[in-house]
Amino acid sequence: MAANLKITKRANLDDDIIALLRSKQLDTAKEVLSRSDLELVWELEECYNVVQKIQKAVSKYALPKTRTVLDLFYSSVEGGFLATGLKALDDFLHGGVATGSITVIVGPAGSGKTQFCHMMCCLATLPKERGGMGDEATVLYLDTEGAFAPARLAEMLSALDTPLDAIASCVSRIKMIGRIASIEEFEAILKDLEATVAAHDVKLIVVDSIAALVRKDFDLTSIALRQGKLSSIASQLKRLAEAFQIPIVIVNQVTTQFVDGPGSDRSFVTAALGTSWSHSVNTRLVIEPTTGKNDFGLKQQLQDISLRRLTLAKSPTAPVVMMAVQIWAGGLKMALNPEYTPQPPPQDDAMQVDDGEERVDEDIFAK
Repeated sequence: MAANLKITKRANLDDDIIALLRSKQLDTAKEVLSRSDLELVWELEECYNVVQKIQKAVSKYALPKTRTVLDLFYSSVEGGFLATGLKALDDFLHGGVATGSITVIVGPAGSGKTQFCHMMCCLATLPKERGGMGDEATVLYLDTEGAFAPARLAEMLSALDTPLDAIASCVSRIKMIGRIASIEEFEAILKDLEATVAAHDVKLIVVDSIAALVRKDFDLTSIALRQGKLSSIASQLKRLAEAFQIPIVIVNQVTTQFVDGPGSDRSFVTAALGTSWSHSVNTRLVIEPTTGKNDFGLKQQLQDISLRRLTLAKSPTAPVVMMAVQIWAGGLKMALNPEYTPQPPPQDDAMQVDDGEERVDEDIFAK
């Protein structure tokens, strides 16, 4: 989708041509390709042959790239994942969070979503021999809730046995953009994100969180506009992930759905933002406080407030499975012994993520 694809050097155009396009407010592929040959000749004050070369280059740039199954296989073998350090989860995901895709982590407040994001930031900056993305890798953290905690990053890296001098290097390569206050601000950042990723060797993007922006900017009278904005954002992020073969991790919140409408006694907790958004992501993780029931064949251990139930709720390569994790100084870790086998979530207990129909998440509009 070329709509908001900003024209950069990756369009294979000379710097002076890019500067000319920008001087005429032709910043995106859509703005160039929606004009006729004669309109561009008039606006750019260039000859017809130059305009044709520009159109051809921009068209090729905006066209989705075709990849064979063999290409995808080789990319998965050659660093196609960022390991989470959670062995059971990485095993099911065939290596970790996949590059070139969007992973969403969903959960109630205080469940550990931001802890997971901070941990992934730290892991991405580690050397490749330690499962990271390399000594030059940069992470971009888009903060909409003011939850970014630099001191926590240093604590995690220290707990992961990172040398003191290396901690400073890792933290310096985690770049935070915040606090993003509106959808309009977020879209403006997205417009320049491709150039930022290319210039700074960004290997991971984290958005914490997408639902916070929706809560601020939309109400029940603007559902169609909200869904359109979310679809556009998802398309742009997916294209960015695929173009640079990097993982993008996004935080989403939860909302309460009433089975028979508002006022009903029957309800369940589900991911916010509706079904259209849920279908826009590749992988979904759900993190929740443990219920106190015998979820994992244990009773006493579930009294620990640091324990969480992590569910792999959606994946193109794995079944729905549930596992026990624990919050600690280094982020999240497996809570049970290595021989433990993850299991399907109990039907009466698991947080519902998809109900198969388009939803209107009324709780998300609560101020």
